[in-house]
Amino acid sequence: SSSVDVTSFFVYEQKSGFVSTGQTNLRTGRGNSSDYSIQRLALKDSANNSTPLTLHFDVQGVAVETSFFSTAAGMQTELDASVAGSGDLNGQLIILEGSFRVQGNTLEVVSNAPPPNT
Repeated sequence: SSSVDVTSFFVYEQKSGFVSTGQTNLRTGRGNSSDYSIQRLALKDSANNSTPLTLHFDVQGVAVETSFFSTAAGMQTELDASVAGSGDLNGQLIILEGSFRVQGNTLEVVSNAPPPNT
């Protein structure tokens, strides 16, 4: 199994503070909390790669980070964001609206294929 570090192609940042909600069931030992904020995700050319990508984007929107806790499974976290923004595909302007999800604390490699234009 091989892995590819794509960190230098992405910008991910929290743009606002959190508004939080939560509840805990002391009888069952289960609980959950949700944090709402504005998040940003961008795909850009990497300084480590001299070949530019054919796709770039910069989107942001409201994100909900939900954490679930149970004494049996421990802590599990996921983040869902509804985003909009713009970018370009082969130099042509594109307008984007959609969502992205981040789960857990690890990344899964799903392809050994190189990124476009490498």
